[in-house]
Amino acid sequence: MSDPEKNKATAQAFYDVMFNQCRPAEAIDQYAGDTCFQHNLPFRRRRSESCSNSSRSGG
Repeated sequence: MSDPEKNKATAQAFYDVMFNQCRPAEAIDQYAGDTCFQHNLPFRRRRSESCSNSSRSGG
């Protein structure tokens, strides 16, 4: 099981390097893994489909 405080510190360090220090390549190299997962993709697809269906109905 992971330590929430360690996770919080890692996330804060990533955001500090990425945004405050404006060094995105270094932040990615140091903190990101080799694989990226978009966890909310199925939700976004359903939302997009329902939006496009509504606009096609003409109403």
